[in-house]
Amino acid sequence: MPSSASRTTKFSRIVRPIPDVEALERSPYDELVPARNLYQLFEATAHLHPERPALTVMPAGDPEETAVTLSHKGLLDEITRAANLFRSLGISPSGGTVAFLCPALPQIPAALIGAQVAGVASTINFLLNADAIADLLIAEQATVLVIPSEADDAAIWQKANTVIDRIPSLQRILVVDGKSNPSRKIVGFHESLSAQSATLDFQLTADRDTVCALFHTGGTTGRPKLVRLTHGNQIHAAWGFAQVHGLDEFDTAINGFPLFHVGGTVTAGLSVLAAGGHIVIPSPYSLRLPRVIQNYWRIVERSQATIVSGVPTSIAALAEVAIANSNVASVRMALTGGAVLPKAVGERFEKRTGIRLFETYGMTETAAAIAFNPGRGQPLAGSVGFRAPYAKTLIAAFGSEDKNPEACAPLTSGLVLVQGPQVFPGYVDPKHNEGVLTVAGWADNGRYRVSDQG
Repeated sequence: MPSSASRTTKFSRIVRPIPDVEALERSPYDELVPARNLYQLFEATAHLHPERPALTVMPAGDPEETAVTLSHKGLLDEITRAANLFRSLGISPSGGTVAFLCPALPQIPAALIGAQVAGVASTINFLLNADAIADLLIAEQATVLVIPSEADDAAIWQKANTVIDRIPSLQRILVVDGKSNPSRKIVGFHESLSAQSATLDFQLTADRDTVCALFHTGGTTGRPKLVRLTHGNQIHAAWGFAQVHGLDEFDTAINGFPLFHVGGTVTAGLSVLAAGGHIVIPSPYSLRLPRVIQNYWRIVERSQATIVSGVPTSIAALAEVAIANSNVASVRMALTGGAVLPKAVGERFEKRTGIRLFETYGMTETAAAIAFNPGRGQPLAGSVGFRAPYAKTLIAAFGSEDKNPEACAPLTSGLVLVQGPQVFPGYVDPKHNEGVLTVAGWADNGRYRVSDQG
């Protein structure tokens, strides 16, 4: 068992004002964050909390239905089997991409992590049209595609079958709950996975800078923008969220973000799992099902959730659902991000639920981690909080950001620049790096904010 197996990313001190972040930074980074790859995060939780629940996937948002739950040890075993399967299909850090065009069926979260352990994984928004999906698969040179069976999702099945013959690089199609059809390169996912060992068959990368994930961002046609994220990017983001939000093994989070978004994979996913906590996915389609919204507070009560989450539109919908007789006293924070939260929506949610709302600010290129409100402190309405640990942010004056960025004056607008271990190494297409990765070593997110510097 590696030395990192004894340390999860759980918070090491309560963070409230920014001096608490600065106190963390006085320790050597590798002492606080020893993991070199994603797999070591799950080794740690399996070693320290083997029987505690790690992942629950509900079939349709009904708290009375039987859900699939994995312990931390069980999750590690499934990640290992998936990693072995994908490596056997030729996936490695130096070649091949596993693309997931699939809702969050019970098998998918572990398979997604396993694909990143083996090599590179991409989660594609299954709501895109077939042409946009084909463009993405071609751009990332996907060699393995994971899709649901026709019985599980006929619409995605149809889209996948429309694009399969248009992807020259594609070698295998893994069908969840499906059967093999060698004449069409189709492999049954379950039968292939069950043949794999729960002991890793290959040597892990020890380089945090190894790319392991691709995320689509911006636009749906033309040249797809694919963000490359490394093991280190995601490890740091998960650790940062855990420190500032105060995450540990006693947290249970309702993950209200889709897995094709870094909010679902990192903000309310990896950050909780790597701290030893428990994530509950309320349906394979997250909060998109009306039934999930209707039953949401019953799901919270049943799972004794400590964290609820969703994009602002979901938060607005939840504010309209009466808590009624549901006991939500276990909830200590509601988490939102991915878009600007309208002031009226935030106020209505807090008034109707009595739950404090914490805003975060990030982008795909930083694994969602730029700024946070402290989860065990008092959130400031209208503010996204302070910077991530071991990172820098600067609201730069327009025109200065490229070579020698200068802070803009207080209460004026400027561009948000970011440096830190969570910042991506660049896009798949290097042409997209222009104007984003600056000469001075900052990531420019192309958005502006009002400065309170000084």
